[in-house]
Amino acid sequence: MKNFPQGFLTGLALGVLAGLMNAKQSGEKTRHQLKETYKDFKVDFEQVDQDYARFHSAIQSLSAESKQTIDFISHLTNQTKQKVMDETEPRIRRIKENIDQLNKDIDKISSTNPTSKTN
Repeated sequence: MKNFPQGFLTGLALGVLAGLMNAKQSGEKTRHQLKETYKDFKVDFEQVDQDYARFHSAIQSLSAESKQTIDFISHLTNQTKQKVMDETEPRIRRIKENIDQLNKDIDKISSTNPTSKTN
């Protein structure tokens, strides 16, 4: 894809040249038109080259900014995950302790009252 602008402009120049060569006009006029066409072609090619350089630079900047954004979001996600883990761990521990205590209480009640049925 890098050579597309160069190939396009070369094809354009050759097409113009072929058209001028087949024109019904004097050689001097044709040479003058060729010089003008060459000047125009050169200006157009320089413009395309500058546009390509700006485009390439913009893509590189966008790529760098995207990487920074992804790194930032990843860092925030990890921070949030750790915060949630830090906040929920004590709660989960307390819930497990309460469940263990309830199970002990159930076992205690069951052992003191042997006639009760547990399903």
